[in-house]
Parts: sequence; structure tokens; C-alpha cells
Amino acid sequence: MRVREWVVDNPVLRYHLLGRARWVWRRPGWTVRAVAYSGLVLYLWSYFAALSKGGLPWVLGLEILVLFLLSIPITHGLLAGEFERATWESLVLTRLTAGQIIVGKIASRLALVVLIVVLFQPVVFLASATSFVYIPDRLLYFYLLKTQCVVVSWTLFMVAMTSWLSYRIRRGMTTAAVAFGVEVFLLVLFPLLVALFDSVFFPALPDPFEALRKSAASPFALSWAVDLRYLVFYYNPVVVIFSSCLEDDWFSYGAGRWELPGLWGPWQSFVYLLMAFLILLHLLHSVSKATRKP
Repeated sequence: MRVREWVVDNPVLRYHLLGRARWVWRRPGWTVRAVAYSGLVLYLWSYFAALSKGGLPWVLGLEILVLFLLSIPITHGLLAGEFERATWESLVLTRLTAGQIIVGKIASRLALVVLIVVLFQPVVFLASATSFVYIPDRLLYFYLLKTQCVVVSWTLFMVAMTSWLSYRIRRGMTTAAVAFGVEVFLLVLFPLLVALFDSVFFPALPDPFEALRKSAASPFALSWAVDLRYLVFYYNPVVVIFSSCLEDDWFSYGAGRWELPGLWGPWQSFVYLLMAFLILLHLLHSVSKATRKP
């Protein structure tokens, strides 16, 4: 019953999927054409990159760049825009429940994320098949599945976090600035600071990926997942994805497997999804409590 109420019969979801989409195309023609042509050029370039032997990192890098950066602009005004336009009170006074409001807005953005991921799948598959020529098909499919799970789950985490910031800050541009700052800090600045600190104060500390090689013998080992020395690297989605596509370093041709733990990738995806779920649950509770609606 909740699924039908929140998804199938949700006017907020229909408005953001259809009504807002029609409004976007009414913007000045040059802006729509600039975005469309730029996206088409990048998409066609990704096909040329996929055909080259070393094109997989470039294709994955483009997918990461598009999704990780796009997750904030499409989300920062979801709730903050209602406060800026002074329409939040009118929305709350309708018969819509808090669940319909939050799920409708978030689901519309998830639909866009899924569409972009689907568009990237032929390119990623072509690049993977070109780079990993000699591996079994089952390992190729597993590699594709786990890398895409990492990309999607981190994107959903950023969508959830930006939505929560949008409700708390209630200013769209401020929300975008804070969300971009958090993402850059988590993905770039914090790992660099930790690496610099380790190199200065702990020069004898082993390489973080040596522990992964030791854990690879046991497919379901999770000792690396709770190693406090390297958490900032092991839970960085960029590190997870690109470490999996370095064929020469990680693939064992004789054993027919990657020299990585079996849960490397799926475990991080689970953690990202769990954090996204908890953030959205807290957001739903906050809206429900503020509006006194279920």
C-alpha cells in the first residue's frame, strides 16, 4: 500500500518527472543546445576511447565525473527551492503525506541517475571487453556489475546527503556549495592529507593495497574493511573503481581471477547505500515531525 501511495499514485513524482521536464525544454534555446551538444560530443568521444586498449580508465573516469558532479546540481534545489519560492507551506497544506513529498522528489532524481547509468553501459562494456581480452566472461560480467554498483551507490549517497542539506540549509546555492565542498573533501583533500601525514610521521607504514593482496586468498574476508589505518582509501569510490581496472597489477592470468578480495566493491556499495538509506530515513522523520504528517 505504501509503495502504491508513494510511487504509483504520487503527484509529486509525476510533476517532477513530466511537468518539470517540459519546463526545462522551455528555457532559452541556446542553453538547451549547448548542454545537448556538449553531452553528445562527450558520449561519442567515450566510444572512441572504449575502442582503444587503455580506454577503460578514461570511460570510467567520464562516467564518474558526470554522475558525481551531476548528483548535486539536480538535487540542491529539491527542497530548498520550495522555501525560496515560499511554496513549502502550500505543499504541506495539501493532502500529500511527508512520505509522498520526500519519495516523490528523490525518486525523480534517481530516475535521472538510472537513465545516465543505462546510457553508459554499452560504452563501459565495450571498454571492458577491449581492455580485458583474455579473462573469462563471468569475471568480466562480475567486474562490470561491481564497478557500476559502486558508481550508482555513491551517487545515491550524494543525492541523499544533498537532499538533507537542502532541507536544513533552505538555500539552493548554499546547499550546492556545501555539498560540493564535502564531496571534494571526502574524495580528494582528506585522502591527500592522510597520505601526507603518513609519509611524514609513519614512513614505514606498509602500502594500503598490500593488505588487499593478503586478503585476496579468502574470497569473503573483511579484515581490510575494518582496518582503521586505510579506511580513507578503502572507502573512497574513485580508489575502489580504478584499482579494479588496473589489469597488469591486479589480474592473475594463471589463477583466472583478480588479486582482490571477493567483496572489494560490493561491500563499499553496501556501506554507501546504508548511509544513503539512513540519511533519507532521518530526512523523512524530520519532515514528518515538522509537518505532523505520516
